Amino acid sequence: MRLAPALLSLVIAGPAAAAAPQVMGTDPGKELRLGVYAVVHKDCSTGTAPQITIKRLPAHGVLVVQDVVLSTKHVDHCPLVTAPARQITYRPAADFTGQDEVAFDVTDPATKQADLHPVTISVGTAPAKP
Repeated sequence: MRLAPALLSLVIAGPAAAAAPQVMGTDPGKELRLGVYAVVHKDCSTGTAPQITIKRLPAHGVLVVQDVVLSTKHVDHCPLVTAPARQITYRPAADFTGQDEVAFDVTDPATKQADLHPVTISVGTAPAKP
């Protein structure tokens, strides 16, 4: 079983406990989709949408988690996959520019496998190099 996050294209989640923060950027006042996550099994069947648990709140904005439906052709050997999913979005505070940091777990409800996703967000500035 895989937790499949999608951010413009689908990428299979790996062990993230030791992962360096992902670096992303957005413009002031513009929300940023951090990821869309679904459970896709090796046989291309789908599972219940994973749970997203906030581990570190942003200091200069808010995180929004929404239930969505993911449709993609980008899962290994699977044809078009449509799955229940959860999306997490960062919304910077009004007039904020600078750097913010967040972290969240994505947990498969069936296996309880959790992957930590730390993210450094640059708002209105060039993203910092990790």
